[in-house]
Amino acid sequence: MTGLRLELRHLKVIAEIARAGSIRKAASAMRIAQPALAAQLQRIEQAVGGRVFDRTRTGVRPTALGRYLIGAGGDLLGDFDRLIAETAALARQPAPVGVGAMRNVDTAGIIGAVSDVMPRVETSTRELESLDAAFALLHAGELDIALLYRFANGTPFPDTLCQWPVVAVEPAFVGLPAGHPLAGLPEIPLSALAGESWIISCSDDGTGRLTAFRRACTAAGFTPRIRHHAGDCETTIPLLLSTESVAVMHPLCVPPEGVVIRPVAGSPHYRTVTLAWRPDAPTHHLIPMLHKRLVRSYHIEVSTRPDYRRWWQATNGPLVATAPPGTPTAPVCGTDGLHAIPNHRS
Repeated sequence: MTGLRLELRHLKVIAEIARAGSIRKAASAMRIAQPALAAQLQRIEQAVGGRVFDRTRTGVRPTALGRYLIGAGGDLLGDFDRLIAETAALARQPAPVGVGAMRNVDTAGIIGAVSDVMPRVETSTRELESLDAAFALLHAGELDIALLYRFANGTPFPDTLCQWPVVAVEPAFVGLPAGHPLAGLPEIPLSALAGESWIISCSDDGTGRLTAFRRACTAAGFTPRIRHHAGDCETTIPLLLSTESVAVMHPLCVPPEGVVIRPVAGSPHYRTVTLAWRPDAPTHHLIPMLHKRLVRSYHIEVSTRPDYRRWWQATNGPLVATAPPGTPTAPVCGTDGLHAIPNHRS
């Protein structure tokens, strides 16, 4: 036995000889000299440890070993050909557009906007746990665009990324039991809540939520008593009702019976919702259309929330779009797992 290592090309030689029925015909088809092909066959037979073909006066005939090698080798050659064809097909396909969104923004909105603007482009989506994770994925090319949010003290956006606010000021509202003495006010001064126990998310996501809230309270003349940490309405609403606390709430929340949400006078605690992308992203030239679509979608959501709609129109003026007449009321938050925006937190 020689040191020859059997390779795919040797299986192709065996397959061609078997198909042709003779070394001479196979050599002609392969455009090589017959003695060279005969010598190559001999080396292959030495490598496998037995004769692959019996030689006859009219040509060659596979041995039992040859029949096994031809059959199994044919399967390998077929698998290899399919691998090459599928790899080439994948190489010709454009990479899907990577779309990301933080957990408590309108993920469906950005996916819908991308689909509307680029209907023939495949997308891949990712839920983002933090700003740092979003920045890393954008820089690595795993995401092309992302819908993010940040409070004033959050992790700064890197200069290497482009950004365009979708909502420059998204205020945090306050949630109170309906029987609270301040529940009847159209808006509540933050200082009037100095003696309350608070519910707020403590998620360490780089957005600066807690720092911004504490600074807003300090500016209002008090240090907040944060007694409960909750990350979404499903947890916040029951806590609010059972502990008679007040909660930092997302303005798109639709509270259940027994709970009201009110704007905080002057909107001292707010976040900015921003569209971020890489300058070399395939969606770069479509950003103006995506931004317009996201703004319109957000304003339609605002139009279905009476408290937020009144605040918006008083603070920012008319909405650029509203829900059509007869649009169902947004689902109540914190009941039966329904949320106006999945997992909203402020």
